[in-house]
Amino acid sequence: MPEAPALSLKAKLALAVSSLVVILLTIFSLVFFGYFRTEFKKTIASQQETLVKGLAEQVDDKLRAAQKTLLTMVDNFPPTIVNSPDKVQQFLDTHLGAFPVFDNGVYLFSPTGRLLAESPFQPGHRGQDYSSRTFFKETLKTRDPEISDPYYSTQAHHPTVIMFTAPIIDENDTIIAILGGSLDLMSDSFFGELSRIRIAHDGYLYLYDTKGTMIMHPNQLMVLRREMPAGSKKFFDASVRGFEGTGTTVTTDGLRMVTSVKRLTTKNWILGATYPEAEAYAPIARARRYWLAATLIVACCAIIATWLFVKRLTIPLNQLNRHMREISRSGMKKPLHLDCNDEIAELAETFNRMIASLGEKETAVKKLSVAVEQSPSIVVITDATGVIEYVNPKFCEVTGYSREEAMGENPRILKSGEMDPATYRQLWEHIVAGEEWRGEFHNKRKDGSCYWAAASITGIRNEAGEITHFLSMQEDITARKEAETRLMNMAMLDNLTGLANRNLLQDRLNQQLAHAERHQATIGLLFIDLDHFKQVNDTLGHAIGDQLLKAFADTLVGCVRKSDTVARLGGDEFIIMLTDIAGPDIPSVIARKIVDALQSPFDLEGHQVAAHASIGIAIYPFDGRDDETLLRNADLAMYNAKQFSRNTYMFYTPEMRTTAACCNGSATPPSA
Repeated sequence: MPEAPALSLKAKLALAVSSLVVILLTIFSLVFFGYFRTEFKKTIASQQETLVKGLAEQVDDKLRAAQKTLLTMVDNFPPTIVNSPDKVQQFLDTHLGAFPVFDNGVYLFSPTGRLLAESPFQPGHRGQDYSSRTFFKETLKTRDPEISDPYYSTQAHHPTVIMFTAPIIDENDTIIAILGGSLDLMSDSFFGELSRIRIAHDGYLYLYDTKGTMIMHPNQLMVLRREMPAGSKKFFDASVRGFEGTGTTVTTDGLRMVTSVKRLTTKNWILGATYPEAEAYAPIARARRYWLAATLIVACCAIIATWLFVKRLTIPLNQLNRHMREISRSGMKKPLHLDCNDEIAELAETFNRMIASLGEKETAVKKLSVAVEQSPSIVVITDATGVIEYVNPKFCEVTGYSREEAMGENPRILKSGEMDPATYRQLWEHIVAGEEWRGEFHNKRKDGSCYWAAASITGIRNEAGEITHFLSMQEDITARKEAETRLMNMAMLDNLTGLANRNLLQDRLNQQLAHAERHQATIGLLFIDLDHFKQVNDTLGHAIGDQLLKAFADTLVGCVRKSDTVARLGGDEFIIMLTDIAGPDIPSVIARKIVDALQSPFDLEGHQVAAHASIGIAIYPFDGRDDETLLRNADLAMYNAKQFSRNTYMFYTPEMRTTAACCNGSATPPSA
């Protein structure tokens, strides 16, 4: 499945700038609109509180005016007529100014609560008992004017009324009567008009007392009820405790309302104005829509402007991009000149300098590559884990591996198995620590043959100083090693038999003596001489004699361990050095083995040549603690064996310095 094309730099810049503009516009819109909404709500609350405050003052004024009217009548009431109902009736009827205020009538009650008179007159009402009414009890108790809580009147249509009362007190400070004025809350009086006021479209006013009893409400069914909607109870409770201000309430229909309350000063009543939030904050919703539309329009314009600006801005960058693609396609490294003086022009100049520098470096790299490819030395480059990434032709020539076969492999494919593993561990520790390692490898070619290489291996670091690759430079030193081996053989080996010569024997013997002294080991030294060898040379010639010496040497090698040393001192004298022997009797076992091996004659060019040997044995540390003493004592023991009977072996004893002791073919080793 093809990959989706990546966005261009122009598109990314336009998208980034446009996104930033949109984000800033959005943040500004949210902050501004949040501020506008908060301030608008404050304004609505302030306006509604002002309205409620003004209406509350009007209600207070009406209540005070009604109370003043009643008190004026009390002041004008002649106490002498209190016991004459007709005169009281006449007094009430003549005060026509009270009727516009007390639209439900004016009443005079006796101190016992009996109705003395009322205006307008209602037949059959006189004498009724009102002593149980709260307003009557409170007036008698306080002896002050009172305004009652609302109650249902006993009149035929049972209006909801409030009663204004004032006591009439004679000169003896005795209440002789109580004057009352009744106000119908549902009539076309002030309270009735107040309940019909509408705030905007669906807002309204209501009045309730601190007990939660509804005094005035547009819905007459709510009057005198104490049930508050659950969503409004907290707000109403706060207003009862003294809160005055604006808050949110919820109607029984779940409608959220903006409600303001103000407590009256003349009575423990609270006037409320409520207004549906949807209606109160409708301008906010409209402003939100208008602002959103404006924001979208500005954002679109900003995106278009940004796109055009970025397109114009990136023209030089596109030219630089096309130029680089042309260089990548054709390989021509020509400079680019842009008709501008900004950072892109500086980038183009830097690019031109880089192209020129790369051209120089490319030339240098080509020279280096040719030098490496044509180098007479082996060049190998691996990664940091040792995987081969490059080999030059000399590597292929020397190892027999093609470049394709070597790539991806580890240099261990060249291991011959003849190197000490510790060498490789030391090598790796040096190069991973950033140190150069120099040494020699005995490697194996692809065809199985081996060669020697002198190597120098070092790490290649990146700009951060981390080792990313390893470089190995090697020289094929096989010819030199072979020459050194030949020289070594000439210096340390017998030319005829290939055995160790006197020099090599001396060196190994001294090493083993030092080892034996440190580890308290035992060494056996066998001094061997061919019996009657001169007769072979004299009768069969020196060629047969040389063949006999070589055959005899092979026999000796076959009788000992690889860790033991067989050496030719010269002529027909040989030495066997047995290292780390388990006990002094081991040399006698080897000596017997040699004697037995010589029981059969050698077939030398058709001649059956019998060979026998006389063997002298010296043991370290019993017979000497240095090489000279051991060799001399072993030689003395061999001389005694030859003098005794030949074709036998003898252990060295101190007595041999004066006399030879025969052991009948098997000498007994001296005790420690």
